Amino acid sequence: MAEPIRIANCSGFLGDRHTAAREMVEGGPIDVLTGDYLAELTMAILARQRLKDPAAGYARQFLDHIDGILGKCLDDGIKIVVNAGGNAARINGVSYSIADDSALVSDARARAFTDAENRARQYAELAGLSLGTVISISEASGGGPTPRPIPMERGAPMAAADVPLSPGEQTVSFSVTAVWELN
Repeated sequence: MAEPIRIANCSGFLGDRHTAAREMVEGGPIDVLTGDYLAELTMAILARQRLKDPAAGYARQFLDHIDGILGKCLDDGIKIVVNAGGNAARINGVSYSIADDSALVSDARARAFTDAENRARQYAELAGLSLGTVISISEASGGGPTPRPIPMERGAPMAAADVPLSPGEQTVSFSVTAVWELN
């Protein structure tokens, strides 16, 4: 049989007891310390704070609550799960990139050159000539279009389904200009 997981909750709203987190950790043994700092009234308070100060809007009390117990939580392996981000926990932009795209760029370059050569050979044949040696090659690469920000009203809620993400795709493009001698 699996070992039970012992969960202790230290907060039900923003103004809950400041000593609760310490009491749970020191009164313990516990595996997980949870805290719900974002009740509906709290969200309204945090929204008003954020209007006055854009850096505000999160449950600052959470930081005070864990200040004296974080070391013990780390030492005892206690996981902390809270929702204290409030109106300040917003992501304004996400970008993805490939850490090492050298193999993809090399493949794109080879394909672009082959395409240029096939087109040049076709034009040469249409003119009754054949391709000679390459005179010059120039290239340009690009990673595809840059994602644009989504305009929305300040403070407007946004559901996860509204975030336009397409998993598993990364565009690597390459353009080659090659000039051949015609025979």
